[in-house]
Amino acid sequence: MSLKIRILSICLVGSSFSVAAPLRVLITSDTDSFQQLYSQSLEKAGAVVTVDPTPDEADLKNADVLLLQQSNYQPLPDASQKAIADFASHGGGVVAINAALAAGDVAWGKSVLGGAWDPEKSHRFSSLMMLYVLTDAHPIVKSASQFDLQDDTLFDLDTDPDINVLASAFTPKGRDGEIIGGDPTKGVRASIYDIQPQIWTHEDAQHRSFVILPGSEKTLAHESIRTFILRGLAWTAKRENVDELTADVKPDDLRYPKGGPLKAEDAIKKFEMQPGFTASVVAAEPLVNKPIAVQWDAKGRLWVAETIEYPNGRRPAVAEPWKETGVVEPGKYDRPALDRISILTDTDGDGVMDKKTVFHEGLELITGFCMHEDGVIVVAEPDVVWLRDTDGDDKADQEIPLFGGFVPGDTHFVANHFISAPDGWIYASNGSGCIPTDPKTGKELARLSPGVFRFKPDGSVIEQVASQGGNTFGAEVTSDMEIYHGKATSGDPIQHVVLPEWVLKKAPGSSISSMHSVNPGRAVIRKDLPDRAPLMQIDQVGRYTAACSVAMYEGGAWPDEYKNTMFTSEPILDIVHHEKIVPDGPSFKGELVLTDREWLRSEDFWFCPIDTSFGPDGAAYLLDFYTPVVAHNDTRGPQHSRSGASVRPDREHYFGRIYRIQHDGAPVLTSPDLSQADAAGLIKAFSHPNRDVRFNAIRVLIEKADQFRDDAAPLLVNLLKGGEMEEARIEALWALQRLGKLDPSLLNFIAISSKGHLRKNAMLVAESGAIPLEPEAVSIALADPDQRTQLAALRALGASPMSEENGKVLLNAASTFKDPWSLAAAAAAGSDNPVPLLSALLETEHADDSQKELARLLAAALSAKTLPDQTASLFEKIASATDSELALRVLNELSKNPPPPPADASAALAHLKNLLASGNQSIATAAIPFAIAWDPQGKVLAGEVAAASKKLLGIARDPKQPAEVRVNSLRSLIAARSTDPEILPDLINVLDQKLPQQVILPVIEQLAETGEPSVGPALLEHMQKLGGRARNAIFRALTSRPEWTALILDAIEQQKLDFKSLSPREASLLSNHPDAAIAERAKAIIEKLNGSSDKAKVIADLLPEVSKKGDPAHGKELFNQTCTICHQIEGKGAQFGPALDGIGSHPVNELLTHIVDPSLVVDDEHRTWNIKMKDGTQYSALIASENDKRVQLRLPGGATLDLDPANIESRSKGYNSLMPEGFEALGGPALRDIISYLQSVAPQTE
Repeated sequence: MSLKIRILSICLVGSSFSVAAPLRVLITSDTDSFQQLYSQSLEKAGAVVTVDPTPDEADLKNADVLLLQQSNYQPLPDASQKAIADFASHGGGVVAINAALAAGDVAWGKSVLGGAWDPEKSHRFSSLMMLYVLTDAHPIVKSASQFDLQDDTLFDLDTDPDINVLASAFTPKGRDGEIIGGDPTKGVRASIYDIQPQIWTHEDAQHRSFVILPGSEKTLAHESIRTFILRGLAWTAKRENVDELTADVKPDDLRYPKGGPLKAEDAIKKFEMQPGFTASVVAAEPLVNKPIAVQWDAKGRLWVAETIEYPNGRRPAVAEPWKETGVVEPGKYDRPALDRISILTDTDGDGVMDKKTVFHEGLELITGFCMHEDGVIVVAEPDVVWLRDTDGDDKADQEIPLFGGFVPGDTHFVANHFISAPDGWIYASNGSGCIPTDPKTGKELARLSPGVFRFKPDGSVIEQVASQGGNTFGAEVTSDMEIYHGKATSGDPIQHVVLPEWVLKKAPGSSISSMHSVNPGRAVIRKDLPDRAPLMQIDQVGRYTAACSVAMYEGGAWPDEYKNTMFTSEPILDIVHHEKIVPDGPSFKGELVLTDREWLRSEDFWFCPIDTSFGPDGAAYLLDFYTPVVAHNDTRGPQHSRSGASVRPDREHYFGRIYRIQHDGAPVLTSPDLSQADAAGLIKAFSHPNRDVRFNAIRVLIEKADQFRDDAAPLLVNLLKGGEMEEARIEALWALQRLGKLDPSLLNFIAISSKGHLRKNAMLVAESGAIPLEPEAVSIALADPDQRTQLAALRALGASPMSEENGKVLLNAASTFKDPWSLAAAAAAGSDNPVPLLSALLETEHADDSQKELARLLAAALSAKTLPDQTASLFEKIASATDSELALRVLNELSKNPPPPPADASAALAHLKNLLASGNQSIATAAIPFAIAWDPQGKVLAGEVAAASKKLLGIARDPKQPAEVRVNSLRSLIAARSTDPEILPDLINVLDQKLPQQVILPVIEQLAETGEPSVGPALLEHMQKLGGRARNAIFRALTSRPEWTALILDAIEQQKLDFKSLSPREASLLSNHPDAAIAERAKAIIEKLNGSSDKAKVIADLLPEVSKKGDPAHGKELFNQTCTICHQIEGKGAQFGPALDGIGSHPVNELLTHIVDPSLVVDDEHRTWNIKMKDGTQYSALIASENDKRVQLRLPGGATLDLDPANIESRSKGYNSLMPEGFEALGGPALRDIISYLQSVAPQTE
């Protein structure tokens, strides 16, 4: 032994500071390029390398680890297999690459490598695959990110259940386990159903092995793969330092690999932006991770909310960690949460944040926050919490829960985007319904549905602002107090609050929504749509299916053309959208600024713009999750987690960026330190060009009201009277009102003398403070050319007792109310005391349509109040009215819900007698329900009722009578049925006539509403005689009551009703009935008649036929007959389910699954609500909107139904879609043609 070697040996065994002996690696490979590359890499790293294509026992004795690579799926000689197995059993390490899994039989492979290629069942296919590396799950993959490779994906291997999977990939297998497209060698694509291991470690008592399945020449030269192999060699050889061979590898090479994520400074180079703008990096990982919201405090500092926990939070996983990467720390659920709020600082002035102060950590699934006093108010499961910093060290030291109950079942239907507005409320969006509770007592405080809500920062009040079914993400409150929210998944990305729910609930006769879609059905301008299944849009392809944020530009630094323009984003398609918002009657509409491209597009599909905010410098700040996937649930049907998110291997928790986009010509906006400002300084900031600064200034002023109230008041008055900037004057107006320093005379002066947004806000301030307005101010506002100001004036009128003079002003303006929102607001304004207004309207000689509709709405408001004396006082006016049509509308509305009779009904009954004897038969008809309700014994009006009733049946049957007259006659007859036992049978027999749709449908509805036992069997009998919409209406009526639904099931079982005559929708109504017992019975009957209910088998049986070339023209005919009752396509059809213009971009098997098994996966937006009324009626429907006085259901066909919440006994959210099952009954050829039609109208990617 040479001296050098002896010294080395002594050092190795005798010193704690010794260096390990060089790693001895035996390479066995059938590929020259691999041998050359890895021999050089290993020798350069200090390893001793030998090469032998057929190793034997002697070769392996001189090795610590075997690097076994094959490109050919052939076994090694038996002697080599035995030698390798013996080598492993004695502790030798084995690293196997690609086809090395076929180097021995299955038993050999599982023993030595942990898995084997089984020629009988294993497959591979070539594609652009993303290799989903499980970052930091093992020292081999430390700091390594996922990346794309053009290579084979191997699947259906025979693996040991104890392998430790470090990377995976999607295979082309479907939900049923079959390969989609058949032969994996002929161009099949990865799907989203099946995830299988591609890299793993295996360890037993004797040895370690490491396996990498991808193995093309380019793959093996990839820096990440090379590093994994080198680390794997050290790990399998049980070396202490797995990086002893990777000294030349830079950490960034793994974190930002080729084909994977880019560094932030490189990512912005992929932005396609508008000329004149520059993007820069403000912050990036590791400083921030998954930023979801930002705010700027009074000092101008940037605060960020980071949601590392999204999407699963601490919900236990449902799949293995390498499949379900939505869980941050698998198996660790009883731990502190990881989401946090931090303050970012740029210490060296280069524009890049380099210091982070964690204000608070330990939140779970944070989705929004805003500044408040000495801290922030944040929403994170399960509460809305005020986090305080009482000692000024930038660390939260108090947590004060304001509201409980914010626990979403699906974690992308959440409360989000908190905005502290000038009116003193905090506004937010809500993607899912919830019931806020008092955190101390658990008392329920409100019911919030999807849309916009608001609350007081002290936790005293929380209420709905605007309700609209669907996932809401993004909120905006502008300087002139217009409220918007984003609609994430509907294809209608920007919504405007036209009238709040507190106004609409006072107008119960109106069914108008509080929201208006600004840009319905807006398409994304991007031709090269993603076509890889894991990256594709799931529905609404080519539209907005993950719209995030709505942000109006009021930054003050960009050119004037950016004023009143809105920004939103579609992270699945890597774009930021820009749209001009222009007045459109009582609301607004969007107009495209760019028609050939989006405002910003990135070619990097990792770009995931989750929010757009505008900072105090006037720049746009984009929050980028920077992840390959943002899609949450997946209706294509893969496995889903407890958070409602699809189980996927590509959900990132590490990356996150904040980018700044500024106009090149932007002026430098200085941001004052408002935390140290006095009253004058804060009020001066009201005139700052930037809205963020202005909003912070009014917030701080009010928070310091006790200190600044007296000093601020005169300064605010001066600004309000003489300020040059309208936004500043608006804030001064709100500040005076909130400080209690607003003189009503000053408010009225401003309302009269000002114009535009200031006048509108004078009206809103009057509403907020319940401040009476002078008639002149109201009159001017109601005549304002801006309909938003008109609506604000109507809101103000309804907030305080209406004077007689203001009532006259309202009625004088009534003819100008041409839209349903104005009419609803006018009715709400008069709803507290509607009788004087109704009396005046009833004196109108020739009322126009607006006056008539206002009268009807006021009557509905009176009817909802149950005021018998006030109601009775109108009878004489109705009888003497000159405009009989107006009088009839009022009486018809009142008679829908007659209140109890007055204590002294004598005068009222006398007036009713006159009405019943009216020469206007319609007036007499409408009076009958009151006569029945107020003279139930018939002591006074029996003769008049009997006489009137006899005429009504003839009127109802008379085809020459107008439909409305016939329907009203039938309604009054139903009300009078207790006076004559023959009335109800006669009404049922009316169904035997050939009635027009507009008559027979209300008849069916009114008969069903009686709930009379005899009605159910009669309706069932007539259902089998009638067709079309009448038959559908009867079926819907019968299924509204369990006892009537049972009649249908009885008839089917007794073969009195042919089950085949039921449409898929009708069969689905039975099997998904809200009554559990009925539903179970129906399912049993249907399965008995139809055979197997195994949807997977049905789909598998249909797929061969459906996969053939179809006839799109015939498919369009079938679609129009079958599907347009719920879905729009090419602009035609009902708006009930999602629009389907882009759905045809998906493969045939997925489309067939959607059709045959629609309830396989249902997102929260389309889940069925089962509602049981106190009278026994039951509904399965979607909730379109709701407030304290109305729950509006959305029914198939696009119809709506308004329910009184007071009459609801119970409600529960189901797990089924309202899309019916059973369309397989159409048969394979028909389904093939429908799918061909869907494919023909889908956007074609370039």
